[in-house]
Amino acid sequence: MTEELIKYNNNNIVEQVKGIAAEDADDLAVLNYLAQVSATAQLVKMRKIEESKIPTAGVSFEWSLTTAIEEIRLPKPWISFSLLNNGPGDIRMTINTLKGGIGREAIIRNGAAVSRDFKYPVMTGLYWATTAGLATVSVQAEEGEWA
Repeated sequence: MTEELIKYNNNNIVEQVKGIAAEDADDLAVLNYLAQVSATAQLVKMRKIEESKIPTAGVSFEWSLTTAIEEIRLPKPWISFSLLNNGPGDIRMTINTLKGGIGREAIIRNGAAVSRDFKYPVMTGLYWATTAGLATVSVQAEEGEWA
């Protein structure tokens, strides 16, 4: 139920406002409580997701690349990786999916390093090639899985 509040000024109605009756205030308190419980439940779910990612192993290898695009399917998803282009050529790389080639990807120059941390085990594959000639890359990664 609502209450009607009316403000008068010289017997003229200045403002007419509908307010909340006292018995409806309890209903609002219950709704507020339910909203807080729901928000808390969502935070608990987010915490469980964060805790469910489990780093399982470190990976380290070197790979020789040519101008042919190579696909590397990872046996376990990676959480993060660091790559060093040992040269002599420059390389291009993309992760997980190859859409229209790798020609649009940024060039990783000879001697340059790239690192990415995805926070979760989501990286499932690599596509890479040199822009010309040959190159060797050193890779260090952290594998992970979901609990």
